[in-house]
Amino acid sequence: MRIDDAILSGSVLGSSAEVSLSGSFSGSFAGDGSRLTNLPSSNYNPTLQSTNFTALSGRAYIITSSGTPVTMSLPTTPQNGDSIKFANMDGRQTLIARNGSKIMSDAEDMTLDVVSTSFELIYESTSIGWTIIGTRST
Repeated sequence: MRIDDAILSGSVLGSSAEVSLSGSFSGSFAGDGSRLTNLPSSNYNPTLQSTNFTALSGRAYIITSSGTPVTMSLPTTPQNGDSIKFANMDGRQTLIARNGSKIMSDAEDMTLDVVSTSFELIYESTSIGWTIIGTRST
């Protein structure tokens, strides 16, 4: 049996109590959350890249090319809120190919030629596109 749009109230007590919900949730949980599972993670496992690649949302990339410039193509069908972390640890130019979406409201690819620069790209709708958050360079 499937129940849609259920409203739950009450308490779940005991160390072995288990509740399974799918879909979206609005509200709050009490407690330390130590037994909650399948929650979205903010832990980005960084990937070293030294050749051209297409970035995936929810990933972190570190460019370490010692040869030719690297092109990072952004996802072709981003969703609002998608996030990609990026660090350029090489002095060669890195091209961020927009792959059809805007970058900072511009319909142009982005060339990055600053060593030791890192930032996050967040996708926000088709009018703005990929937005740079938290730039840092040394």
